[in-house]
Amino acid sequence: MKTKIIFTTAVFMACFLSAAFSAESSLSEINEYIDQGLDQNFYQIKTTASSLSQDDRRTIYELKKKDWVRAQELNIVPGLGIGSFLQGDDYGGKIALIGEAACIAITWGLTKDNRTKSEENTAYIAAYAFLGFKLFEIFRPGIYTNDYNKKLEEALGLTAQIVPDKNGSLALKLSTGF
Repeated sequence: MKTKIIFTTAVFMACFLSAAFSAESSLSEINEYIDQGLDQNFYQIKTTASSLSQDDRRTIYELKKKDWVRAQELNIVPGLGIGSFLQGDDYGGKIALIGEAACIAITWGLTKDNRTKSEENTAYIAAYAFLGFKLFEIFRPGIYTNDYNKKLEEALGLTAQIVPDKNGSLALKLSTGF
């Protein structure tokens, strides 16, 4: 009888430890996929996350979601898209860098004392364009963060939708995405 209890306990412990190591392996695998790129590894993340509990997926989301505040601050001062680049938004960073640098270069090149009316107009246009790129740098981190976090939620299977139910009224549909 003692042997059966010890054997049953050993089997239970082995199953428990196996499940624990499997979940830990899945967590580190998903973290690695996200670090390598959410867009490139979207389906691998979705597949691997299917074996995790809702709490584990929510924990990963909280750890990996992006925040826009620091990126916005760095896009304002010093500018040049630095905040976007640090946030992982290469597209927004390149637009901000090229646009802002071009405006600064044009304005700097036209700072001589005796400039023509055409040069003066070009300097004004460059200054207004610079303000436009600054506005882009202010809003882009929030837009990028929102898109990224939605994709991350979807990849982890944490999406919720409002859909019509059978009676024609609206209902909240929670989906694990799997």
